[in-house]
Amino acid sequence: DSLHNDVNWSNLPLYLEHMQPNTQMVAVLTALSKKTIIIDDIYDKSEFDFTGTKQFDEKTGYRSRSMLVVPLIDHENETIGVLQLINKKNIYGETVSFDTFDMESTSALASQASVAIVNATLIKSLEDSFEVFIRTIARAIDTKSHNTGEHVRRVAKITNMVAEAIHKSEDGHYKDVYYSDEDLKQIHLAALLHDVGKIATPGHIMEKSNKLETIVDRIDLIDERIEILKRDIKIKYLESELKALKDQKNVPSDLDEREAKELKVLDDIRSFLRQCNIGSEFLEDEKISYLQMLAKKTYQFDGKDVQFLRGSELENLSIRKGTLTDKERNIIRNHANATIEILSAIPFPKALDRVLNIACNHHEKLDGTGYPRQLKGDELTLEDRILILADMFEALSSSNRSYKRPNSMSEIADIMQDLIDRGHMDKQLVQFFFESGIYREYARSELNAEQQDIAELNFN
Repeated sequence: DSLHNDVNWSNLPLYLEHMQPNTQMVAVLTALSKKTIIIDDIYDKSEFDFTGTKQFDEKTGYRSRSMLVVPLIDHENETIGVLQLINKKNIYGETVSFDTFDMESTSALASQASVAIVNATLIKSLEDSFEVFIRTIARAIDTKSHNTGEHVRRVAKITNMVAEAIHKSEDGHYKDVYYSDEDLKQIHLAALLHDVGKIATPGHIMEKSNKLETIVDRIDLIDERIEILKRDIKIKYLESELKALKDQKNVPSDLDEREAKELKVLDDIRSFLRQCNIGSEFLEDEKISYLQMLAKKTYQFDGKDVQFLRGSELENLSIRKGTLTDKERNIIRNHANATIEILSAIPFPKALDRVLNIACNHHEKLDGTGYPRQLKGDELTLEDRILILADMFEALSSSNRSYKRPNSMSEIADIMQDLIDRGHMDKQLVQFFFESGIYREYARSELNAEQQDIAELNFN
């Protein structure tokens, strides 16, 4: 039994002080010289340091004697290891010396071992490089849009938490679901890549926080027009005052009041348009009608009639909810198709062959009304549904949306209950997410204090 106890071997230095080769160690000499060494009895070989082997013998009661040390050489003629055989046994179980035949056959075995080691190292290197590539893409998204980068990070965190909780679940609906390390890696990488298509989304749309925002927020241009109108009003009344003085007439007493009233109307219009531009509240029909009336107004500039609202300003300001027009929303939605195109061009190794589908299905719905593939029901795997849940929960809980305040947990639970009732989300998965307390654990580390209330869902 002593032979099966753990034995800690110290690392063998290839070189000593002043870069002198460590020729006292037989394994090191074999590695450096790339030559096979046969030793009949290590206790009779004074030119090599066998202190470690002898200590092993003393500790275990074993008796090391004959030794065959063969270098492992790769395809570039570099030493990648050493194969060391100890104590050859004859048919009688006696320890005997290794011979030339042993050397040749073991060298052949060493060649095969070298190939296996190189292949394993290459596969590991490719897997590591692939993961670095994926993480580099995720960083590229963050560089383009920090909000999207944060969204990706948080979605990956939620996805990991849910998948690991399902794996560890010992009762309930998911008690028989188990994930290997490779499974968990695939789910994690899919979460990191789920929004990779947004690399192709125009930045001014992806980061659009106000309705009139493009490269700049065009509300400032409207402010300038209002200032021009206010200036014209002031000029008009100053000219009236000058004319009255020139004609030596009394200045009308209500002139200042009328000027102030007209200026106030313009200030009220500016406040109204700025409020509409934010997009934090639903825009009622009455406000849209007022916008349409304002769009018809004109003013004089350089002797020409100029529309007060022009181009796409009326369309953008009339957005009922949020900050995106239907056209811009379709551009955003197209990131799912772009994700498919980008990931389809990547030769995923077999161990990661499900990453593409999991990543691309995060906007699908159980009733088939999602996008881009309109998958439904059993066409969506549990892993797809985990990412769908994570993406939705992060979007609802995020405080990075400048056009809306972050939802509390109770509000999020109500929204998700509605999505379940409409057949969009997996009831059992959402129930597991809330009842297991995953949402509270996530909220403590990522959300504001006011968002950390206890959620109650009415699952029927």
